Amino acid sequence: MSAGMLSVARRWWHDFVSLFFPEVCVVCGRRLVAGEEAVCLVCDCGMPRTGFHLDADNQLYYRLICRQPLERAAAMMHYSRHSPYPSVIITAKYHGRPEIARIVGRRYAAELAPCGFFSGVDALVPVPMHWWKKARRGYNQAEVVAEGVSEATGIPVIHDAMRAARHATQTRKDAAGRMANARRIYSVCNPALLEGKHIMLVDDVITTGATITACCEAIHKSVGNCRVSVLALAATVSG
Repeated sequence: MSAGMLSVARRWWHDFVSLFFPEVCVVCGRRLVAGEEAVCLVCDCGMPRTGFHLDADNQLYYRLICRQPLERAAAMMHYSRHSPYPSVIITAKYHGRPEIARIVGRRYAAELAPCGFFSGVDALVPVPMHWWKKARRGYNQAEVVAEGVSEATGIPVIHDAMRAARHATQTRKDAAGRMANARRIYSVCNPALLEGKHIMLVDDVITTGATITACCEAIHKSVGNCRVSVLALAATVSG
């Protein structure tokens, strides 16, 4: 079967399945139409975008640069529990829908690319997850976001540079507790992969910034010549 025929067959099969199991927007629940993926056009237009990539000295950058050396930082949207948009992160992370993280990561990267946000970046490094936790969930959502970004930019993903120790959830800890715990969790296991590179740490959401800060700290401690930038799908308004 030719590539063209295969593409048509896949589209027909997708349309047939959609008759019985329609794809819906993860934000509002409305049925998606042709050309929409994960988030409908109405919700995409209403997304509380940060615009951080348009300002090198943005709020997120300042929250992180005061802790560790950093080149640039951006997040796609403001994260607030009073908004319906966290469902994008929650559905991808906890409800077995990793393709949402890939789609939104790819879309965000396509938005950032024209302004030069990825200029000079050699590799994408997803925030690591302990292997047991990854095995239970089936995926590391940060890796899936990074893969989506890679699809849009062509920048390779390095999967084996960092590792995470097994740990309890950080969701119930305050900022100080998260930072103290995060420093014990993240380490660089293959510094040669990062040496001399400008890498971009990728995560799904930044809240207190403890995880990203701990990863940056581990990188700067283990790798002599490495520049670090940060990209996330969402960030809390204040840390």
